[in-house]
Amino acid sequence: DASAAVNNGPLPLQTVILHRGYRTSAGAETVALDPHYVISATALTGQNGGRVLIEAVDGWGLLGLWRPEEPLSWQNRAIRWVIAALCARVGLRYADDASAALGEAVNLFTLLPTQSAAEGVRALLDLAGAAARFDQEGTLVAFAWEDYAPAQALAIGANGEIRQGRYEARLPLATGWRAAGHGVAASGDDCAASMALGLRLMGSAEDYRAVNALMAERLRAWRLARALMAARRDQATIPLRPDAELWDLAALTDPALGDGPHPRVVVALRERYDPAAGRYETVVGMGEG
Repeated sequence: DASAAVNNGPLPLQTVILHRGYRTSAGAETVALDPHYVISATALTGQNGGRVLIEAVDGWGLLGLWRPEEPLSWQNRAIRWVIAALCARVGLRYADDASAALGEAVNLFTLLPTQSAAEGVRALLDLAGAAARFDQEGTLVAFAWEDYAPAQALAIGANGEIRQGRYEARLPLATGWRAAGHGVAASGDDCAASMALGLRLMGSAEDYRAVNALMAERLRAWRLARALMAARRDQATIPLRPDAELWDLAALTDPALGDGPHPRVVVALRERYDPAAGRYETVVGMGEG
């Protein structure tokens, strides 16, 4: 019964791996999500019971649970080294694309008891101008945005598979950005974005762990790239695409948008499986590419 499944089944922080896909002429073809970690398991009994509801978080959620008992500091360590150390605190592995940006040394990095490991990792990724996602093995894989050039973009809508589209153009958060560090600063604009908008919008960030001009420039460029991504908030509901990943470059095609494909970046993914309602679909959130 359901209660026995809870008592003898998933326990807090046990790993759950969900395989999704289709049954084809070749058999069951599935792709695994990155591992998730159980937060709660609830038994439903009685009317409409006999079920177990499992709530789980991904690697980011696991990093978000951990905070140091006292301030932790690292001196003159590479960004990748500190990220790997924070991941290890919750039993996660780390890998990257071997870019020079992630090998930059930070003079001093401190994580306070009020900050989670997730906050620390995101701050370090910002310094390197890098993004990251968890792979199917549960490893946090980071890559420098300046070097990110996948061979193929995720095609969405090319076969008329979009069940529902929601396309929103927004004022970008900024068309230029300034970043200040310890005795260093960087500033720059996307002139094409400013001219298209007819207005120059400047954003700014301060991070005094940036100790050289190159680190400040990477911070500036990455913050500006994300600000420009926000100029589009597009969403396409399509049949399940288990191959889609965060930060994929996408080619979006929909007659409602005119001639395409249009370059996009995948910034959100949501999957729905509801046999009774006939739903087995992916909702892809996209920003400006």
